[in-house]
Formats: sequence, C-alpha cells, structure tokens
Amino acid sequence: MRIVKFPVTAATVNADNQYGVGWSLAITGKSTPQTGTQIIQAAFTPKKTITVDGNLSDWSGVPQTSIGNNKFMTAWDANYFYVAATCPGMGSGFPAWSSLGSTNEMVTSKDGKAAGVWLMLGCAANNPDDVLKGHPLYNKGCRLWTDYTFLLNPNSSTPEVLRYTAPGTNLQEAYVSNPALTPPLGGMTSSEVKYSYSDGTFEAAFAWSAVPDLKLVVDKLTAANSSTRINLAWKVEGATTSGEWQDRTGMHTWGMYGWPPYWYPSAICNTPWTFINGDGSGPTRMIDAQPVPASSSAISKP
Repeated sequence: MRIVKFPVTAATVNADNQYGVGWSLAITGKSTPQTGTQIIQAAFTPKKTITVDGNLSDWSGVPQTSIGNNKFMTAWDANYFYVAATCPGMGSGFPAWSSLGSTNEMVTSKDGKAAGVWLMLGCAANNPDDVLKGHPLYNKGCRLWTDYTFLLNPNSSTPEVLRYTAPGTNLQEAYVSNPALTPPLGGMTSSEVKYSYSDGTFEAAFAWSAVPDLKLVVDKLTAANSSTRINLAWKVEGATTSGEWQDRTGMHTWGMYGWPPYWYPSAICNTPWTFINGDGSGPTRMIDAQPVPASSSAISKP
C-alpha cells in the first residue's frame, strides 16, 4: 500500500460542509485507470463557550457534520467539551436508564435498537484496558480504538446521558446488572454533564473530569490556532434516518477487537477529528496528533 499526499491549492467554502473529491489513477501497463469519488466533510472542534439550554443559536459558526438529515457539532473551552445534534423524527418515547429494572439490560427504542445519539472517543495515550499494546499485530487487528462511549438518551421527561464504556472498566459496557465500577457506567451525574433534549435537539456539556484523557489532549493547545487530532465517531439510532459516521468517511474497518457489540465491527472509532485552539477560520499548526490507522485518509481540518 502506498499513501499519496498532495496539497490543496484552492478551495471554496461549502455552507453544508460537503466537499466532493474525485480521483483518477493511471497505472503503467493497465489500459483502464482507477477512478472514484467521495463526499468528505471538515471534522473539527473549535474553541467556543456554549450555553446548554436547548437553543442552538450560540453554535453559529461551528461546522456541522451530517449523517443524512442528522447534524452534529462539537466545541470546547476551559471547562467543558460540548456536543450538539439535531435529529429530525427522533421523538421522545424511549425509556430512561433510571427507570429500568434489574431485568432490563440497556436503553432500547421501540424497534429494539439503542436509541439516541452515540458518541465514541479514542483519545487516551495509555488506556489500561488496551491489553494488547505492543503486540506485533497491534495496529493491524489488535488495537483498542475506543476509549469512551456515551449515549445521549432521547427522553424528555428524564433527560440523561449514559457513560457506556470508559478506561479502567475492563471493556465492560453499561448494564443495570453491572457491579460497581470506576468510573461508574450508566447514568451520569449533573456535575459530570449538563444535558438538554427536546424534539430531536440534543445539547450536552461534558465536564473535563468526565473525560480526563481528552482534557490531557486539549491541554497541549496552549498557542493560538494550534491543533491536535483524536479519533471521534458518532451515530444516530431512532431518528427518521439513522447511520454511522464511518459511512460518511469511507473508513469501515473489519476484524478489530475493542468495539461494543451494539455498534458492529464496521464502526471502530478510527476516524480522525481535529481540536483547534481557535475558531478554525484560518491556518492552524498541528502538534502531537494522536495516530490514526495507516489505511486512513484524514478528513479532519489540517
């Protein structure tokens, strides 16, 4: 495999954050060139303070990534990591985690799928659960790409965010029947996350204490317009259209371990996402980026 890089000499901003890329590769001795096209999106997190109140007007200027008609945004500041999403048709007729009895294993939608907006982060430099680190096949098929998984639950009467996986829990997932774990899985406290949901509009602010490994990453962004990259993926279940972010990036990866079974092996959290100490409107300087798979083509803002 050979990775080919080339500079972008000119570009026009697309209001929908949809950029078509086409390529043609002529190979010596072959009569027909290889060609292809793909829509890519700029995936980055600018520094901006957000008020979690269900009104997304203060997200103005933050780029939206999309899965169908679902939109997703991220931001950060000194106190929080912010997430917002609009998912038409999501509704609110889903059970709350706090209402489940011991016989119910997880939050499910009416069709049996885990409903809401899922968020996966791969940002830990040393996850204690990444037990095969150092193995010769680590990057080929043994790497743990996902450090944190969260579910923003679409329940208007009991708005809540679930911590579904986290470093230090030995790859266990959030079930009602789990033993006590550190950090605890399941419903998160108001000191860990501020959350608002109504009629398909999600908005959350994760305190840095809830994602300490991500905090270590952004703490490196001391200079203005400096940037760094992690792996981030999102997914929608239960809306008018559902799907995985990996569908939009062309980065499905099969055969790896370290994925919660509710999200299928095609959804390894290996898609690059950039954090910027600034609004992202101008050039940035990448520092100490988290590694992404050698087979990946970065779609995040350079």
